[in-house]
Amino acid sequence: MTMKKFQLIIAAILIVTISLIFIKCQKNNNSDQTEPWSEKSPEVLNVDALNAMEGLNFLIDTIYTSENLNSSPGNCPVVTFFITPDPNAYIKYITTYDWSENGCTGSDGIVRKNKIIVTYTGKMDVPGNIALNSFSGFYVNNNRIDGFQEIKCKTPDPANNFPVYDVYSNLEIKFPNQLFVSTYKSKLTRTLIEGAGTPTKDDDVWQLTGTITGTTIEDIEWTAICNKPLLKKGSCKWFSSGSITISPAKGSPRTIDFGTGTCDNKATITTDSKTIDVQM
Repeated sequence: MTMKKFQLIIAAILIVTISLIFIKCQKNNNSDQTEPWSEKSPEVLNVDALNAMEGLNFLIDTIYTSENLNSSPGNCPVVTFFITPDPNAYIKYITTYDWSENGCTGSDGIVRKNKIIVTYTGKMDVPGNIALNSFSGFYVNNNRIDGFQEIKCKTPDPANNFPVYDVYSNLEIKFPNQLFVSTYKSKLTRTLIEGAGTPTKDDDVWQLTGTITGTTIEDIEWTAICNKPLLKKGSCKWFSSGSITISPAKGSPRTIDFGTGTCDNKATITTDSKTIDVQM
């Protein structure tokens, strides 16, 4: 065999080997990007983050308004309230929610751990006032959340004078047994559509609309939009209706439908004309 033929054979083997490696990597990447409801998928991140944040919003609602600003929902969490002594200070109130380092289970059945600090520019029934929720090493059902959520009081709904909030979240979320974090940024409008006339929060129904962006733990970017308003009842820890479509940078869009109003942990995901049932 001549040296030239030998070199050509080696070159061919290298080309085939590299091609096979490339194809395998592409196949693995595409599988991760298109497989719905896998632990690394953007829809799992969306549902977990939405449920975690809305669950906290329901909790913090109990001390947002002027009537119950310094109330406590019980001993899980322990709530500490502080009024800024300077009446001209930008921050008027500071509230600390403490679930302890070991965590505790709230009345909603969710296990949370560590603290959230909330600062207020004023009472949250006054348009223009802002509440800032700060998370550092905070856990919801073993998912770690870091970052902040800004909630701005808007002009009440003119149809019924119910409260409306703009909610901006900028979070990093780390799931159990994963080395890397996912990012989650949302711009949502949160509107109370039922329950404003009663003291209990159990009959409240909140509507969420808006957009969300983020990256998965594999650094895959995605965007999401609420096609139908998401509805969250005070008596249910899951979204009971509405839909959201998530579009990864690579792969097919997938739509999560939370149902027609029944309180359960069931949803459907549709992608590439295929629909599957999932449990949240």
